[in-house]
Amino acid sequence: MDTATVHNSSLHWRACPARRHPWKAAFAVTCIALVSLLGLTVNIPTAIIMVAVLVGTQSIFFFPSSFSIDDEGITARYPLRRARFAWSEVKRFVVVGESGFLSRRRKPSMWDTFTGMPILLPEEPAETIAAIRGHLPESLA
Repeated sequence: MDTATVHNSSLHWRACPARRHPWKAAFAVTCIALVSLLGLTVNIPTAIIMVAVLVGTQSIFFFPSSFSIDDEGITARYPLRRARFAWSEVKRFVVVGESGFLSRRRKPSMWDTFTGMPILLPEEPAETIAAIRGHLPESLA
């Protein structure tokens, strides 16, 4: 499921961390279920709101996200939003484990969460990382 496909000069892939890590997903669902049970001690609407907030904040983990790279930039389609960066906007690219992060800022900042783009890499990330770095200026690659 988490494989990248190349079409002409573009690259597309989907990634779902919950499928890749079923034990982590089971733990997260258990925690959300426990919180919802706690919410039921207050009332049903509170429990529903608590579960919705928890699932919403973890939607990138639970549900598939898709990514595509072309000559102009990179597009990410997350479960609750869509983001697009032109290559000229990218000032920093960091790879950590199974994910990457594109930022419009040269230096790390507390605002990165709001202004950057998390990239969920496919299971075989080498080609995807090379494609991203291939579109960046040499000083960033």
